[in-house]
Amino acid sequence: MRLTFAVAIASILAIGFLCYLFITDRQPPRDETLTTMWCLKRDILNYAHVHNSLPPTLKSLPPHLVYIGDPAKDAWGKDIEYKHGSNDIVILTSHPPDGPAIVRSFHAKTPKGTWAEELGLYWIEK
Repeated sequence: MRLTFAVAIASILAIGFLCYLFITDRQPPRDETLTTMWCLKRDILNYAHVHNSLPPTLKSLPPHLVYIGDPAKDAWGKDIEYKHGSNDIVILTSHPPDGPAIVRSFHAKTPKGTWAEELGLYWIEK
């Protein structure tokens, strides 16, 4: 009786583990990094609207409740590089260990000179 009970418990645990491995929705690291960059873009523009300037560093951004961990790090735990120039183009770069750099850039200001809105703004195509 005890052996049957132990086998049943072990089977339930094994099925649960297999469900976790094959059914849960996990993002590949590159996709997770792109999602982080999209969130950073939104936070950078929100900062610009409030302070009338781009943040000097990503560490200047206020804490965000949605992030698990550091919002300025990619999926591999490395800092995402942040650059902006006088032309108000913001460049975010990640250097994954397994492939080419992930680079995304956007215009922080509209052609009229106002800060861009986060929802209507897409990445600059290369």
